[in-house]
Amino acid sequence: MEATTSSPGTLKGTIRIVVGDYIAEVVTDENVQPNVFHWFVKRLVGFEVVVVGEEDSREGALKEAEDHLSRLRESDGAGRLAELHHSVGA
Repeated sequence: MEATTSSPGTLKGTIRIVVGDYIAEVVTDENVQPNVFHWFVKRLVGFEVVVVGEEDSREGALKEAEDHLSRLRESDGAGRLAELHHSVGA
């Protein structure tokens, strides 16, 4: 799976993490100042959104997403960390 970047100047710097049956995405929204970092945790099958949030830092958003993935993995016995991709916007 590859990390992608949306339209230039809109949503940049996507980070994707796949753990078991779940994917987390952290997306930088540069349309607001200071930037906002949205995070989503979804099921890989059907892409059902499990939880979503936003933070004021990339590190904070990544930590929240990873924490939720960890809890989901523990609660349903999902697999170990499979992939980590970074794509940094221009």
